[in-house]
Amino acid sequence: MTNVVKFPTPRIRPNLKACREAIALCEHDPSMLLFVAHCGVALVREAPTDGDPEQAAVDRVAIAFFALAELLGVTEFAEALL
Repeated sequence: MTNVVKFPTPRIRPNLKACREAIALCEHDPSMLLFVAHCGVALVREAPTDGDPEQAAVDRVAIAFFALAELLGVTEFAEALL
């Protein structure tokens, strides 16, 4: 088994509103942000309870990315990359 997630075609954009809401729930708490980043990456392969599994994977990776960006204090640059 491989740990590589195939890139979807056509390209899927993360739901930025939902990603921002998930990060806002952490209230700048470093331990919560690390936990959210870990969970986002760990759950990429898990099937969502509803909706498109590819969209869920993209959103989970984006949430992890934004959580780490928040920890590093570079949130304005993180959204520019997406």
